Amino acid sequence: MHRLRDVMAYRSALTDHPQLTEAEIAAARRAARTAVADFPEPVGELINRELHGYANAGDRLPARALAPRLVTLLESTDHRPPAEPATPRPRILPARYRPGSPLHWDYPG
Repeated sequence: MHRLRDVMAYRSALTDHPQLTEAEIAAARRAARTAVADFPEPVGELINRELHGYANAGDRLPARALAPRLVTLLESTDHRPPAEPATPRPRILPARYRPGSPLHWDYPG
């Protein structure tokens, strides 16, 4: 952790950009773990990469940027992972061909 602080201090001396605090970095990494746990595999991985890149860069971005908005959303309790479709899938009936008949099918039930 000391090395991280040293690197962050060095970077802030070189740039005029405000740097993320350790608490903000920890929040971004927590949000990345939440994304992987709550969202389907490719979507969760994409959000995870974005947030880890944000945390590793250490530069504070404007509040309207993608990474800070993702952190805010994932830390709120009202975010919901994608749900199943609201409309049920149509039931597919297994039909069996009636041998010897011209295209007649038997439906069970």
